[in-house]
Amino acid sequence: MTASILLVEDDHDMREVIARILERTGYHVTQAANGEQAIRLLTQTDPDRPSYDVVLTDIIMENIDGVEVANVARTQPDPPEVILLTGHATLDTAIASVRAGVFDYLQKPCRMIELRERLNAAITRRKIRLQQARASDALQKVAETINQARQSGVPTPSGAEQNDQAADTGTRYLTVGALRIDTHRHEVWLNNEPLHVTPTEYTILTYLAASPGQVISFLDLARPIYGESTDQAGARDLIRWHMRNLRHKFYTNYIISVRGVGYMLANPDEPDSSGE
Repeated sequence: MTASILLVEDDHDMREVIARILERTGYHVTQAANGEQAIRLLTQTDPDRPSYDVVLTDIIMENIDGVEVANVARTQPDPPEVILLTGHATLDTAIASVRAGVFDYLQKPCRMIELRERLNAAITRRKIRLQQARASDALQKVAETINQARQSGVPTPSGAEQNDQAADTGTRYLTVGALRIDTHRHEVWLNNEPLHVTPTEYTILTYLAASPGQVISFLDLARPIYGESTDQAGARDLIRWHMRNLRHKFYTNYIISVRGVGYMLANPDEPDSSGE
């Protein structure tokens, strides 16, 4: 997907030059001639408004400066990263940038290769931040589902246990065979040995462990991590890569693939547990 940049610069000629260079690089660029216009673009409720990945803004502008634009950007849902441009880098500039929580600031004129490098780094950080937020939301939904099931008297997935300190929620541990997931510490253990997994792998395992022996579709596994825009084919491709890595970390086949549907987590020591 093409990254979307909001370029804020009150010098018309400079703004046009930067915009053309970034567009030729492959970015989608929206231009704002001043801080007021930038804030309108950031805060408008139009559903067709693009979600900006990065705000690239000059600092020194009349009325509303780049630091104020950065402060507004930070308050938006799924906020963009912000890179400030300044013609006069000073200690005060650095302090203002830190306080505004910006990704970086560059001194003008800057080399285009450096600007592209910082833009790509900012885009990558935003993607990771959004994935972590989705993973956290997904884990919270799993915990709420299990807790509601316990409170309503519905049997919870076999192997789900609770620790004395977490008896009020009953959602700390999920276990399947020798696999145990600590949902408070975000740790995975296999045969009492720590299993090192990525945040995305942890989210997938937690979803599967909440319903052991049940097939979870590609979409249900992918959307909490990659968003609602993911389709069936895309979800399968995205999840398959993570599953391959997870299977390499297990010495037995906990993860079972159901062709064309999804995956399930099962105790390999149980007679009915088998995989492709």
